[in-house]
Amino acid sequence: MNDDPTAQATGDDRHARYLTGTEREDRLLEERIADIRRREVPLVLPTSNLGGAYQVPPSITTETIAHLRRYRVTEAVCFWLGTPGAEQRARISEIWVPEFTATPVSYDIQPLEMLRLKQHLDEKSLALLVQVHSHPGGAFHSRRDDLNAASPWPGFISVVVPDHGNISGGFWESVEIYELLGSASWKHLETREKLERFHDH
Repeated sequence: MNDDPTAQATGDDRHARYLTGTEREDRLLEERIADIRRREVPLVLPTSNLGGAYQVPPSITTETIAHLRRYRVTEAVCFWLGTPGAEQRARISEIWVPEFTATPVSYDIQPLEMLRLKQHLDEKSLALLVQVHSHPGGAFHSRRDDLNAASPWPGFISVVVPDHGNISGGFWESVEIYELLGSASWKHLETREKLERFHDH
């Protein structure tokens, strides 16, 4: 009979003793994701600013372009976080860059990153309002983009930036903006509406 307690432990138990702090944190997050999925609780809670306006400080668009330009070959993505205001006027206050993998024509964010985002939103009392990603050429919403929204809720905004962020004109004049109506159905904002609803003051 072997009285060594490690001999009685399972392989998983023995491995758990040697997990680093980061590995333990990742495992706990993965367990939380599994629990959320079992209970069918959305990772991103509903925040609707459907048809509303957005105040976006110039520092946000400047930081966004700098981030996208770092990826010269692949697409890149980031999120704009902020607070929905009164009278359908939301204010963007922060950029959040998830860990992602990308190709020249797509990007992917792991569910673990979305849970980290949710924790950040809870801690800062912010909401996920906008996703921004780059294209290697023209700015448009592909079918993959239609189905790959970070939030499923109507009013969520998707901004597509052309040419890996290497734009020569103004930010709002150069990008294309889409608003989620629900069920992977998006509205493309024409120039006039785009400039009326998105501004830096």
